[in-house]
Amino acid sequence: MSIQGDRFEIQGGKLAQEKATTQIVRDLGARLVTDHTKSLQDAVDVAHELGIDVPDEPSPSQQWELRAVAQFQGSEFDRWYSDLELQDHIQDIQETQDEIDKGCNGQIRQLDEDDLPVLEQHLELARAALAASGGQD
Repeated sequence: MSIQGDRFEIQGGKLAQEKATTQIVRDLGARLVTDHTKSLQDAVDVAHELGIDVPDEPSPSQQWELRAVAQFQGSEFDRWYSDLELQDHIQDIQETQDEIDKGCNGQIRQLDEDDLPVLEQHLELARAALAASGGQD
């Protein structure tokens, strides 16, 4: 799930860099691409070491979410993309915390411990982008 999530964030971040009308949303997209590219590489390395299959794209529901938000233009895109990222990072933080608390593999738990502060930063950036785009959480 983490690898699919990284791929989702990278694709979404690139979409935001192309379509966003405000700098704060473009910056959010750029930051997500940078941070999730690193996270993806770390997760792929551990997956290969553990013999876990590595998905090459986001989950079907994540792909649908990206297609849905891509339909918006202008300030509506900025607002919907920011809201998607806010909601997604709330979920990501909960799933990451669950893995830290209950996971049985030390390597994966360590990845999640490293990722958690970054995800929390992303949540705050998404919250700020949403507020700047006229939305509310």
